Amino acid sequence: MTIQGPAPATTTDNGDRLDWSTLVGQLLLIDVGSLEVGIITQYGSADAVRCDVTNLDTGQVWENALAWGTVLITQLSPRQGSKVCARLAYGTAKAGRSAPYILTDPTPEDLAKATQWDQARNAPQAPVPVIGNHPTPGGTSVYQLQQQAAAAKAGKYADSEAPF
Repeated sequence: MTIQGPAPATTTDNGDRLDWSTLVGQLLLIDVGSLEVGIITQYGSADAVRCDVTNLDTGQVWENALAWGTVLITQLSPRQGSKVCARLAYGTAKAGRSAPYILTDPTPEDLAKATQWDQARNAPQAPVPVIGNHPTPGGTSVYQLQQQAAAAKAGKYADSEAPF
């Protein structure tokens, strides 16, 4: 048996694999991450934008996916750290090349749907009580009761003054 190093990273090793062709015409919310330069693929070295993509028409989410292609990179890389709402479409093909994927401007309805989805997903959750510091039925936290008991034990209160 020969011991070898790992194979070069490919697109399948980088987050969720996303088939962009299945998303043409769909409303997308893209949480744009970083521009990744020099990713080794089966076709050589290429650049891509790392992002989380949500299909707002189906609810499907791809995390840590890669957006390939010059046009998508050009549209997404200036928006690093932001969220982009758009519909995926085909652009105009250059001679001898396939049509690139492009992001089209959203309608006001598209923006409203994206905003509603994002707010629902990122709504603040009810705080989880911390054991030892949640309120008792009387409104005093367990922590406060522990502090008062320690003070009483240390002789801070006369027997008639202790709060319990």
